[in-house]
Amino acid sequence: MPVPDHARMKKLFRSCASLLLLLAAVTACSGRNDAELLASPQAGDLYAGELSHFAAFEHKGEAYGLMKVVAVTEGSVTVVTDSSAWPNRAGANNDLLGDQSGVKWDAQNTVRIARAELPALYEEDRIFGVRRPEAGQ
Repeated sequence: MPVPDHARMKKLFRSCASLLLLLAAVTACSGRNDAELLASPQAGDLYAGELSHFAAFEHKGEAYGLMKVVAVTEGSVTVVTDSSAWPNRAGANNDLLGDQSGVKWDAQNTVRIARAELPALYEEDRIFGVRRPEAGQ
């Protein structure tokens, strides 16, 4: 089996480095967009988060899912949680990026969050994704 020459290895290394830089840039843009949305919340915004941090659940351990902003005041946001939850963040992220038409919101139990706490909750990964659905969605 022939050993790759130096030029091929260098090209492969540059390709991998470029891909990693692109991935880092996309992640940074997403985080910046999330921070902007958290700074100016609107009713209808969706947050992927650790639901077990915000509300009690029947099962033990962490529960992840969606929260929907239903009211915004100068000092707080009020959210309702998805009536179901995931045992890991991936499920919540997939729900955030997907279609929420099948989500059943637990409108009986609201959670009030101080707006000043939103950035810290994001830094702590209690909220780890934000989406503002377009009109009509």
